[in-house]
Amino acid sequence: MSDADAELVVENRPGITWCPNNALHRAVHPQDLCRFPWLIDRGVCVSLGIDTTMYHPFGTAGMVSLLLSASVGHRLDDAEPFYMQTANAARNIGYADELGTLAVGKRADIVVRAAEDITHTALDQAGALLALSSSQIPVNLVMIDGRVVMQGGRLTAADQTEVLHSALRQRRRILERAGAPAE
Repeated sequence: MSDADAELVVENRPGITWCPNNALHRAVHPQDLCRFPWLIDRGVCVSLGIDTTMYHPFGTAGMVSLLLSASVGHRLDDAEPFYMQTANAARNIGYADELGTLAVGKRADIVVRAAEDITHTALDQAGALLALSSSQIPVNLVMIDGRVVMQGGRLTAADQTEVLHSALRQRRRILERAGAPAE
């Protein structure tokens, strides 16, 4: 993104999605090209995305955005990745009235992580714990439209073991149809 392009983005304020994992993987963010922290400082609504889960699992974009922004000398605030993945993402896809924040009248889609799990508790719970380790902290509770669908790390509306076995059977059928070797 050139200086002129960056100025146009600030002037017109479109929603932008940053895929920092792919940028890191492809080494396409030399200091003079990583404009995302600069755009955020100027009020542009930047959300985080993952453009492939083959290399980059869900939950890692926050950590990578902090690392990349620091590498270009303009480190994001620890909380910024959280907002880029929630409120900003909802705004950028046109659903800010329904999603992205906890508020009366919005959908109650919530994932609660077990932040005090003995294998993942940081010495200091403040700061970037969620951004730096969100893909590693076990899920404790999931609500969709205010309905609990997972509690204590187990599905509440379906037999979790049967869902897994069914998915594995489907995967085997698809591989067989594709002529892939047996596992």
